Amino acid sequence: MAFGNAWGHDGVSCNGKDMRALAQSLGYGITYAVMGQPDMAVTAQTTPANTVRVAAGRAIVQATGAGLGFSYHAWNDGFVTSPTFTATGADPRTDRVIIRVVAGVPAVQIVAGTPGPGTPPPPTVTGDNYMVLARVQIPAATSTVTNAMIVDERIVVGQPPSRVLSAALPFLSPSAGDINYEPDTGRVNVYHGGVWRPPVYHSGGSLGIARIGADQSGLGPSLVDLAGMSVTVDVPYPNRRIKITGHTMMSLNTAATFMTGHIREGSTTLGRYGWFNSGAAFERTLFEGSVYVDNPTVGSHTYKLSIQSQAGSTFSHIPATTSDTSWIEVADAGSV
Repeated sequence: MAFGNAWGHDGVSCNGKDMRALAQSLGYGITYAVMGQPDMAVTAQTTPANTVRVAAGRAIVQATGAGLGFSYHAWNDGFVTSPTFTATGADPRTDRVIIRVVAGVPAVQIVAGTPGPGTPPPPTVTGDNYMVLARVQIPAATSTVTNAMIVDERIVVGQPPSRVLSAALPFLSPSAGDINYEPDTGRVNVYHGGVWRPPVYHSGGSLGIARIGADQSGLGPSLVDLAGMSVTVDVPYPNRRIKITGHTMMSLNTAATFMTGHIREGSTTLGRYGWFNSGAAFERTLFEGSVYVDNPTVGSHTYKLSIQSQAGSTFSHIPATTSDTSWIEVADAGSV
């Protein structure tokens, strides 16, 4: 075994294997994929017929034939029409559209599936030097292919992540799978064909927090908002799960009564973060708990901590020092 020739050096002759190695290297080391979202997308003919169109573009196709290795660089500069689809009989069929490199020449091929009831599985593609572009689910008794029958199966390398300020996102024209980074918020987003979301629906972390380190006394018995225990956050995506956590030290100056801690948005209680029944006056306890809100509307929300005691009682919330503050935190816990 020996090194191949370094492509690009003056006076050095390079063969097909050298070119295939270069194609795989410039394709980020991938073995097969199209190079951008529009590349070689499969669509129905403008007037649906028994063929489909493969869009212009570039692809890396793994060279798996005997004695080859690395990857071909396949490209076309305009729409290519596929071979014809055989009409289905009484049962539907799932076919695949592929690119196969035959003797160094890329060609679009149809691999027919086995007819069957329901939605038959796509066929297994065999042989060498190919890449699957799409599967086509053809109903019974037809050979006419519409876009509704086509399922994209391309692997897309895509473009490097872009840097876009959050305010610019609504004005972009992205494609599914595009990635961006917002320098103003620190968020990384993936476009899911209609909305920007965190990659793989991971949790987004803390959205906002409020703290206070001063006593507040003489509250109750009605439902009272705690001073400084309110935080306004931006919910950036739909279908998120938001976690709201409250933490306060509480003291009742009346024996044999109880109080409850509420997490609220406006006048609506979303849940309780504590409950305490005093046995003697001026007993103290720690309230700490969380509630989850599924799929809040996208945009601004203000969440707060409130306290309510049994009629006739008064109480204090006591963050006596800055080392034992009361706080409320709102976090993005992931997708619903």
